Amino acid sequence: MINNIDKIKNSVKDFYRSNLFYVDFITPFSSDDIKFLVQAFNIPTKDVSYYEKKFFGETIYIPLQRNYSGEINITFLNDIHNKAYNLIEKWIEELHKTTNIVNYIKQCRLRLTSFYKDKEKVLIFYNVFPINRGDISYNYESIDTIESFDVTFRYSSFQRRI
Repeated sequence: MINNIDKIKNSVKDFYRSNLFYVDFITPFSSDDIKFLVQAFNIPTKDVSYYEKKFFGETIYIPLQRNYSGEINITFLNDIHNKAYNLIEKWIEELHKTTNIVNYIKQCRLRLTSFYKDKEKVLIFYNVFPINRGDISYNYESIDTIESFDVTFRYSSFQRRI
């Protein structure tokens, strides 16, 4: 039986930690990956749709295709230069102005690190673009709180690489 913290830590070393991650984007305004400080990132659901078929009184379920929820929500931490905020604002503005939409649909990667930081799991989201930038709230009573804002992105598919 495991009875001390070292044995517990040694037994869980092959797990990924949900608080060790970062996000990088290939944006419409740079060919290089841009890393962002983020506070939260949700991994969307992936479902399989199915067809019901009656067969001699039995119901048979036949898998058809996989479905994605289609949206990811990211909480960005805003630095003193407003790098993330300005980029998202520019991206949304350019989406509304352009006739060549393909140039503004890009890629996003979520990188998760293992417990001892020796392994990395990457989720790659394809055809990503912002659909909503949330507000930034200010409060006199918020002491030592980092400015943050939420952005909802749309995507067409994602893939996991380990």
